[in-house]
This record gives sequence, structure tokens and C-alpha cells, in this order.
Amino acid sequence: MGFSCYSSKVCKELLKIIDITGNRICIVDDLFTVSIERVKDIGRFIIDRGIEKEVSFYVNIRANTFNEEMCHLLKEMNVTKIFVGFESGSDRILTFYNKKQTVEDNQRVLDLCYTYDITVLGSFLLGAPMSRWEDLEETYNFIYKNAEKIGRFGCDFLNPEPGTEIWE
Repeated sequence: MGFSCYSSKVCKELLKIIDITGNRICIVDDLFTVSIERVKDIGRFIIDRGIEKEVSFYVNIRANTFNEEMCHLLKEMNVTKIFVGFESGSDRILTFYNKKQTVEDNQRVLDLCYTYDITVLGSFLLGAPMSRWEDLEETYNFIYKNAEKIGRFGCDFLNPEPGTEIWE
């Protein structure tokens, strides 16, 4: 079975990377899972060639597009770790960051990955200009409540770049 023109460049590049790097590949593209059809296409390519038996993958995902079908596909492809920018445990802060995701989306990612035995690595941003103590507390509680579901996480302070909306 061939692969579509939509993903052919990705698949050709994947074969080159496997030749060079061996058995672990990190796909650092938070848009990788935006299209379920694209992931199905790439997954078919990987499975048809038995690549998932030799190579494990680590991918970035967006919480607002992640669902059980996507999680199942990633598991079949031998994705063993995902990275997600949770950013906050507060919907108010997520709205400020314009993340287009909710705390419920973040929780769904953790619950699904825990069920499918995929390690979750995540990041949180602290220091939104309108942040209140309650927002920090919600983030702390989210992390604490999910301690066994989060493989590793990091917290960074917001560092807006000149010219960005947050900078202004």
C-alpha cells in the first residue's frame, strides 16, 4: 500500500531519519496531530513497513485536537511519549493565552494517555499579566491531582517577545 501525496514528503523524510538515527524519533511539530487523516496516512505507512516494531516515536500534540481515536493511532505507531503545552490549570489563563484549549482538554489528554500507557511530558507558563493567586492555585491543583499521569513537567515564566500581542 502506498502513501498519499499529502504525507509523501513526511514519509520519505522519515525513512531518511530512520537510516541516520536508528530506533527513536522525535517529531517536534505541535500541528502533527491536527489532521486525523494525515496521522492515519503516516500511521499506515509506518505499520505497513513494520517500522513501529523497530522505532519508537515521541510527538508533540495539541490538547484541543486530541481524542481517543488519535491516541489509539499513536499507540499503534509505537508513540511512547507525547509533549503538550498545558500552559495552565486555569481556563481564564488559557483564554488569555488564546490557546483554544481548556482545562478539560488537558485532562482528556492525560486520561487517554494514561489509559493507553503513553508517557505525557508537559509544560506550564507562569506569570500572565492578569494572573491571580487563584489561577496559580488551579494550576498547582491540576498538576497535583494528575501527578501519577504526568511523566515529567516543567514550569517556565512567561517571557513575551517584542511585537507579540502579549508584549503589547
